[in-house]
Amino acid sequence: MKFLFTLITIGNYLWLSAQAGPTSIGSRATAMAGSSITNIDVFASSNNPAATAFLTNHELGFYFQNKYLLAELNDIHTCFVFQSDKRGSFSFSLSHYGYKAFNETVSSFAYARKFGSKVSSGLKFNYHQLKIQENGSKALCSIQLSLLYKITSQIDFGLVVNNPIKQKLNGSTKESLPTSIAFALAYHPSEKLLLALQFTKDLRYPLRASLGIEYKIHKSIIARLGTAVNPFLVSGGIGVQLHFFDISVSSSWDQNLGYAPQLSLAYAFAK
Repeated sequence: MKFLFTLITIGNYLWLSAQAGPTSIGSRATAMAGSSITNIDVFASSNNPAATAFLTNHELGFYFQNKYLLAELNDIHTCFVFQSDKRGSFSFSLSHYGYKAFNETVSSFAYARKFGSKVSSGLKFNYHQLKIQENGSKALCSIQLSLLYKITSQIDFGLVVNNPIKQKLNGSTKESLPTSIAFALAYHPSEKLLLALQFTKDLRYPLRASLGIEYKIHKSIIARLGTAVNPFLVSGGIGVQLHFFDISVSSSWDQNLGYAPQLSLAYAFAK
C-alpha cells in the first residue's frame, strides 16, 4: 500500500508541476490562480526573478501550502531577496515538498537587473534533490530565464522560460523536470485594482490560462480572486499589509484534486 501511495504521489507531483509550472509560490500568487509573473514581491524570486529588480527593499518570505488536505503533500518555501540599486537583485530560496517515502528539495539562486527604468531580466539556477524510498535519491540542475517589461505606467508584461534544457529524472525513463514557457499581461486601471492574465504552456500539456484580480478594499487590506482552465481551478484570498510586514492567506479548489489552503508571510528590511 505504501509503495502504491508513493507512486501516486510521484505521479501527482509530475502532473501538478507540468500543469501549474513554477509560477505559483506565495498566497498572493495562488489566490490569483497562478497569474503571478508580473507581481513585484519577494516571491517573485521563484515566480519571475526579473521582477525582483523592481523591489525597493531587501525582503524575506515564507510560504506554506497543504495540497488537498494531505500532510504528505505539504509544500514549504522560504526565500530572501537582497536588492541593490547599482548591482541588481540577488535571490536565494529553499523549498521542500513531500514526505519520507518521496520528497523533493530545491535550492535556488537568482540574479536580476534592470536595463533602464522599464525592463529587467533574470537568470535563476535550481539544484533539485529527489528522494524516492524504493529507488534512492537523485540530484540534478535546471535553469530559469525571465523578463519583466513595464510597457506603460498601467500595463506590465512578464515572460518566464523554465528548464529550457530538459533534465531527465531518470536515464531509463522519459520523465523529466517540466519544461514550460509562461507569459502574462497585468493591467492597473487604478491604484486599487489589478487585473492579470497569464498563459502557461508545458511541452507535454495543453495551454493553461489563468486570470487573477486584486482589489485594495482598505489601505492595508487586499482581496484577491482567480480562476484557471486546463485544469479548471478557482481561488481566492486576502492580504494584510502592516508597514514592512505582510501576511496573506488563500485557498484554491482544483476540479480533479480538491482544496488546497495556503499561507505566506513577508517582511521588508528598509535599506
